[in-house]
Amino acid sequence: MAKQFLTQVNNDIKYGRLELRLATEQLRLSFDANNRLSATVASTGSTTFALTGTSPTFSFSQSVSVGSAIPLGRFDVSGASSSTNLVSFDVNRVISVINTNTTTNNAQGIIFRSFATNGTTIQTGVKLLSQNTARTATTMTSDFVILTNNANTLSEKMRVLSNGRVSIGTPTPNASAILDITSTTLGFLPPRMTTAQRDAIGSPTAGLMVYNITTAKLNVYTTVWEQVTSV
Repeated sequence: MAKQFLTQVNNDIKYGRLELRLATEQLRLSFDANNRLSATVASTGSTTFALTGTSPTFSFSQSVSVGSAIPLGRFDVSGASSSTNLVSFDVNRVISVINTNTTTNNAQGIIFRSFATNGTTIQTGVKLLSQNTARTATTMTSDFVILTNNANTLSEKMRVLSNGRVSIGTPTPNASAILDITSTTLGFLPPRMTTAQRDAIGSPTAGLMVYNITTAKLNVYTTVWEQVTSV
């Protein structure tokens, strides 16, 4: 049996600090047999939840789902899209995070956080950000940035620039490099394999490189596999 705790006054429904204004039943609230609260929006209309104040928030103590009846996680967003166009905006397959400020080099993104061992201090683990490196009235240029937390120090670890260049260990890759890996304590480790495994690579392209553990040498493919030797 559905629970009823909402009070209707004229065409408004109020419960605590939440107020929902209805117009020709654009929004309907109901409980199912498992006491889950559902919000149904008419297909011809839309409903906006607006909060005001210094730090407005929605707080939920249970799992929340958008687009599905039963959440598969603490926050579940479901949609169905057959589009194979990755450039077009499709509301059925994306979560939109918008920064309304127009300052250049600001950012928007997702933060993954967790409690410290004391159970009360919340620490940031990883940040996934889109940094707006340039903008005009109608265009945007953005980098994708990954930051991780090492012993309570949050810093940038990887960046994919708007032009496709990738940097690891530096926010400013060399202009001539498609991939710039920067470190003063670690090296670059190519794939390691035997000669038989190397020869099993299908249709190798010129410039492909592996470390051959059979001969303990770097191998580079030109039109055949060649061995890099010291002069």
